Amino acid sequence: MVVVDTSAWVEWLIGSAMARRIALDTSIALAAAEATRTHKLATADAIVFATAQAPGASILTCDGHFKGLPAVVLIDKRRS
Repeated sequence: MVVVDTSAWVEWLIGSAMARRIALDTSIALAAAEATRTHKLATADAIVFATAQAPGASILTCDGHFKGLPAVVLIDKRRS
């Protein structure tokens, strides 16, 4: 599984079979709080990170805040 930051909501909104919603439960919320503390992530980024970590997914993103974190594929926005 891959969690796609930034544009995944577009797939969800159009009802794509590729999209899967994961509930923000207590364990993910606590993991997000820990990610905020440990990795200095903003709350929204920490929730994305913790949500991906729960099922062992990777994150595909162009958000530099995720640089160097485990299971993150960082796409350079300046790439042509």
